[in-house]
Amino acid sequence: MTYKLVESSDGPAIQCLRCGLVSYHPKDVEHRYCGRCHIFHEEIAMRSRREAGTLLAAAITCLRPDLTCEEAQRLRAAAVEFIRAYSA
Repeated sequence: MTYKLVESSDGPAIQCLRCGLVSYHPKDVEHRYCGRCHIFHEEIAMRSRREAGTLLAAAITCLRPDLTCEEAQRLRAAAVEFIRAYSA
């Protein structure tokens, strides 16, 4: 997780755990955006899950060199879905 949602007397806020910025702007909170880093935190999370799925599939493919390309692609997609489901 690269951000934290914060409740304060000023209302909901988002704190970027990368740079420490706290934003109270409703659109930043809604879209999980950091104005200092210029990133959408959900994009980082999705990219991390895809990369983890690819690494997991690559590791399994190394253990199973007999897999066809199609089987390896299905395995990668399944690994990404698994990581997405259990990292939420």
